[in-house]
Amino acid sequence: QARTSGLIPWWADNRLEVEFWRPVAAISHWLDYQWWPDSPLIMHWHSAVWYALLLCSLLYLLTQLGLKGAVLGVAVVLYALDASHLVAIGWLANRNIMLAGCFAFLSLAFYHRSTLQSDPKTLLGAAILLAASLLSAEGGLAIAGFMMSHALFLDQRTWSRRVFWLGTMAVVVVGWRVIYGTLGFAARNSGAYFDPVADPASFIDNALIQIPILIMDQLTGIESLQLLMAPHTLVAQAVVGAV
Repeated sequence: QARTSGLIPWWADNRLEVEFWRPVAAISHWLDYQWWPDSPLIMHWHSAVWYALLLCSLLYLLTQLGLKGAVLGVAVVLYALDASHLVAIGWLANRNIMLAGCFAFLSLAFYHRSTLQSDPKTLLGAAILLAASLLSAEGGLAIAGFMMSHALFLDQRTWSRRVFWLGTMAVVVVGWRVIYGTLGFAARNSGAYFDPVADPASFIDNALIQIPILIMDQLTGIESLQLLMAPHTLVAQAVVGAV
């Protein structure tokens, strides 16, 4: 039915299944249609506000990590002007990733503060913010990599403390993933989304090609989203990116 109506292209896989669990992001769109249903312009302003909040959360995180002065300003400006953020800002349906990023930055900031003070209450706040990030978009999971790096290189406490703190965040991630699958949400056979749990082989195969391209994006400013739209050149791009 979706293919007949033009909602998806005619070449889509018959087994295509894309159902996301993003209730926090969904609420933001529900509010759009409650408060200004006939004004796409205000909906875009709503997304712009979330981008401003995202930058504020990054500023807060970097301040917590000890950055200040010109270094702090340059870091935030570079992030704010990153061209790869344009789609998230300009496409209303992609607002979810800004919400996820905002909550993820705050979660890492709370996590860092909780390790400095060994405060379980602040750790609980970090866990709640991580859950909010995951319930905004699956991409919120990326902050887990930063938390692991924090445990390895920034946390100065005993290893038992580090493991307990990191384990608390892992419980949130595992619990989210189990509920996600139990409720029937999934992304399969789209060619765009790869689930590391349901299809690890495809995820790894795709990661080996796309990670060098994403790194090249960061080093050169070349917009990777456009590069990824040219599948016949992906391997060549990956080689160039790796070099």
